Amino acid sequence: MLFFGTNTSVLGGGAASASASAAAKATSSSGSSSSGSGNSGGGSVVDPAKLNQRLKEMFKEKISTFREAVYLLTGFKMELYSAEIGQGKTVNRLKIRSMYAEAPEDCLVFQLSENGPELLESDYANRMDETLIQHLQRYQSVPAFLANVTLTLFENSTFMG
Repeated sequence: MLFFGTNTSVLGGGAASASASAAAKATSSSGSSSSGSGNSGGGSVVDPAKLNQRLKEMFKEKISTFREAVYLLTGFKMELYSAEIGQGKTVNRLKIRSMYAEAPEDCLVFQLSENGPELLESDYANRMDETLIQHLQRYQSVPAFLANVTLTLFENSTFMG
């Protein structure tokens, strides 16, 4: 049952599920012609390079679908990347940008650590309302912090008079 939604094709499987079925059929049919190589088992021969390429395509498609679903559900575009922090050591960072951001460069960067995500200093974080940052520091809840960021940006973009 759908209570509310504007773009359910991203979450419904639709084209992605159909393409996965098509990939399975194409892979099995493309390798089913026997070349007389002594395969007497009656099974099909699958070209590993074609299978690998198709799996890469399907994986890329699923990642794209997942990213779009995260964006539609949370309001944030997310980019995961590695950053070198010295002495050949790297860490994972997550750059997020709200759909309600006032400027394209307005994004938050979190460093993923054993203690959970940590907000890194940035121009945008420095310009944020102090109460939002205090909320993060006091309650140590990134989801609550991001919810407040979303509501603040939404109110600023929607109710500006």
